[in-house]
Amino acid sequence: MKYAKVWPKLTLLALAMAILFAARSGESTVTHSVDFSSTYNLDTLSWEGHTWAIRGTNEEIVGWGGPQAAHPETGESYWVDGATVDDAGDLVLESRGINGGVELIAEESLGYGTYYFRYSADFDAFDPHTVLGIFTYDWADVVVPGHKAAAGVTEIDFIEISRWGDTARQYSHGGETMYTDTDGTRINLNEFDVPEGHQELTTTATWAPDLLRVVTTQADGTILSHAVATEGVPQPNKEQLHLNLWTTTADPGHVAAQGDTVTFHAFGFTPLGP
Repeated sequence: MKYAKVWPKLTLLALAMAILFAARSGESTVTHSVDFSSTYNLDTLSWEGHTWAIRGTNEEIVGWGGPQAAHPETGESYWVDGATVDDAGDLVLESRGINGGVELIAEESLGYGTYYFRYSADFDAFDPHTVLGIFTYDWADVVVPGHKAAAGVTEIDFIEISRWGDTARQYSHGGETMYTDTDGTRINLNEFDVPEGHQELTTTATWAPDLLRVVTTQADGTILSHAVATEGVPQPNKEQLHLNLWTTTADPGHVAAQGDTVTFHAFGFTPLGP
C-alpha cells in the first residue's frame, strides 16, 4: 500500500468521470508512434479498432510466461481458442478451467496513455481458481533478436479479479499490481472486494512518466478502487496489452477447476499528449 492514496469520494467521482470522458471523447490529436507490433504467427481477431492475437491457436507458445495451471493428467498447460466477437460487437472470453485458459494479445505496443475497459461477468459465481487479468507484458524477445525486457517485464496489472483458490473468501478479490523495471519488485497498489451478483465494471488506467492511476467503477458510478503510484512506475519498452482468463494453482482444488466467461463491451486507448 506504499504507493496507494486515498481520495475524498466526490474528488474521486469527478476524477473518474473526467478520465472516462477523455478516454471516450473522439480521436486524439496525438500521433501515436508504435515501437513494436507482433501477432506471433497466431490467429487473430479484430475488435474496437485493434488486432488481437489469440494465444491458444499455436501450441508452440503454450509455455510462454505461464500462468495457466498444468493439467493433472498430462502436466501440460493448455490455452484454447476461447475468444469471439458476438453479434452485438462485444468481445467474449470463455475459459475451460483446468482444460485451458484463454488469452488475447494486442498486436501493437501502445505505451503511455489512458486505457479504458468496460466489461461484465458474475464474478461472484467464478470458479474460485479462475483469474481475470488485464495487463501489459513484454514478450518481444521471442521475435526480436537481442531484445532484453526490463526486470519486471513491464508488467502492469491494471486489474486482476479472482478468489485465488480461497473457497472461504466471501467475495471475489480485485487488485492492481505493477513490477519495477530495476529489479522486478512487485508493488501491490490496492485491493478490494467485487460485489456479489452480475457486475458491469469500468477500469480506466492512465500511464505516464512517474505516474500510474487506475480507477475501477460499477455501472452506477460507484468507485470500487482508486490507486495512484508515483514511484517505481515502469517505463514503456516493447510491452503489449493482454486480456486473459486462466486457472491459478494457488489451491490444490484447481485440478477440478471449471471454466468461466467474461464479456468486454468496450475498449479505448488515448495516447499521452505532448
